[in-house]
Amino acid sequence: MADPGGPGPLGPGRANLAALAAEMRAVLAADAGVAVYLDDGEGALRLAYGDGTIGRRLEARGSGRPGLDLSLDIGRAGPPGATLIVPVPDIGGGFVAFGRSRHHAFSRDDRAVARVYARRLASRIATVEADERDAHWTRELDAILRIGARLTRLASVEEVGQTITAETRQVIDYHNCRVYVLEENGIDLTPVAFRGEIGAYRGETYEALRCKVGEGLTGLVAARGEPLVVPDAANDPRGIQIPGTEVIDESILLMPMVYEGRVSGVIVLSKLGIDQFVTDDVRLLHILSDQAAVAIANSRLLASRDKLVAELRALLDISGSGNRTRDEGALAGLLARRIAAAVGVEACAILRWAEGTTRLQTLGSYGAGMPRVSLDLLDHPVLRRALRERSPIVFQADAAGSDAAELSRMRARGDRTLLVLPLVASGSVIGVAELSMRTRPRTYTAAELDYCVTLANHTAAVLENAWLLDRLRRAADVDPVTGLANHRQLQERLVQEVARASRTGQPLGVVMLDLDGFKLINDRYGHAAGDLVLHELAATMRVSVRTNDIVARYGGDEFVILMPDTPAREARAATHRLLAALRGRSYRLANGHEVSVGASVGLAIYPGDGLSPGALLSAADRAMYAVKRRGGGGARLARGDEHPDHPEDPPVPRDRGRRPDADPVQQGLHPDA
Repeated sequence: MADPGGPGPLGPGRANLAALAAEMRAVLAADAGVAVYLDDGEGALRLAYGDGTIGRRLEARGSGRPGLDLSLDIGRAGPPGATLIVPVPDIGGGFVAFGRSRHHAFSRDDRAVARVYARRLASRIATVEADERDAHWTRELDAILRIGARLTRLASVEEVGQTITAETRQVIDYHNCRVYVLEENGIDLTPVAFRGEIGAYRGETYEALRCKVGEGLTGLVAARGEPLVVPDAANDPRGIQIPGTEVIDESILLMPMVYEGRVSGVIVLSKLGIDQFVTDDVRLLHILSDQAAVAIANSRLLASRDKLVAELRALLDISGSGNRTRDEGALAGLLARRIAAAVGVEACAILRWAEGTTRLQTLGSYGAGMPRVSLDLLDHPVLRRALRERSPIVFQADAAGSDAAELSRMRARGDRTLLVLPLVASGSVIGVAELSMRTRPRTYTAAELDYCVTLANHTAAVLENAWLLDRLRRAADVDPVTGLANHRQLQERLVQEVARASRTGQPLGVVMLDLDGFKLINDRYGHAAGDLVLHELAATMRVSVRTNDIVARYGGDEFVILMPDTPAREARAATHRLLAALRGRSYRLANGHEVSVGASVGLAIYPGDGLSPGALLSAADRAMYAVKRRGGGGARLARGDEHPDHPEDPPVPRDRGRRPDADPVQQGLHPDA
């Protein structure tokens, strides 16, 4: 049975899985292979990894539903060979199956070893799949940004529409794409491009596709300004049949293009079959539609301008600014400089509206005399009105009746004219751009103000995309329950720290910590209570180690702490302090109950206990399980594996309710242990 990763060369993550599976097969003499089944998120089990014939055997035994024949006793042989099924309840709710081609039953020792390997393999699969999903999402976002950059270079709505129909297939699979623009009368929706990939859609014409706001599904989305997913369009009473086309089973995704809070058009994707579009499709098309809305507005505006080339260059410069730097302040400063050059003003500042507050704070500026400020909108009613109405405001220093608060700021900077532009991205105001003239007053025509608003919205889109990418990067590195570094980030940091320790010759401590009795909290009080305890435990661990130590969630109730430049004695002392801090705390649950949790700790030191990240983690893991086998609640140095009576080992208290002689992995499988 092939790896579910598909044909072709394996990536490093999949190659590591194959290596681990081969090791497991060799240790357990599982010549018929190994298969891993995990929860698919909808209550069924899916084959996440298969090597050999065992997966096909289980599929046949499960009558088409892989691995669901759990009535088999663990280790029970079934013709034509022996099968061992090891549940992995904390990793996807699935199990790992090992197979032997001949009728040679698995022993009790085989089952104990299999449990340890099963957890490692299932955890590794979960990590690899998460990394692959992150990489896939990043590639799609990069494609969206490339499409957006191309859209900004187009000069007509027809070119924008053709680009959308051609490029959207990079990120969303469809059978038909239509792009409508809303005419100036606010009533007519005109198709500017459509693309049918299969015969069922090739009878469409521009004339037949025309419609009005409120008419059919497209008109409904234009009227409401909200996306719409129609799983079964043929049976949706809101739709209308396009002349010259046949009734077919199809799903439709409709996304409005919104510019300055108003719908400027609609993108319509169709696909044969029922319920064909997923949440990620909606999100990606939403990002693309924002880029398309700006592009359509630009093409309409630039078509009537004498300075077409100069204005296009300015828009392209601003749109490309997000590729120059990832630092928010530097990006805002770059955008401010380009806005000032494009409009012909002497200074520009970009201020961000702090979400959930009434404050505007300077992100970046260009030009002399533009200090960083933090303004309370309650003290600036005209600014507050500009944000609320999403419209530009021009202040003249010598105008009668001007706002006192803004006049005070203008005098302090020497401004003669100040133009305030709200920054609107994805339908929300995210801040303002302030454009200042000092040598002379300046007036703005309606066309110039329109152009400035376009620049401001491009600026907002660049900033919003930069913030989105930054949030995605941070989310990819952080465990959502504990706020600690996640498994992926831990692996990256461990590689970096091992390389640094090798270069500097300094020791590196690697701590593997597994909570004692934590599963009982989940079983008795529920996973919400367990997550609360994990969150509080993470806070305790962070304050119990040095600021330069790295604390990460390894998976489930296991944690890893990296201690750079730390020899064995100091690392042992630190782990004992950490254990004391954990033992000294109790956690109050929502129902009023208080619980406490102990921990078993294994410690490995570079280079004595391993020269590679994998070797260090394995050494710390073995030491931790040695503590578990002795009852838990203590710490052990990896090199103590060969010396059970290590003189520096502290006495190990035994957790109440735990059998001291029980296999720690088996205790994880049986809540009543």
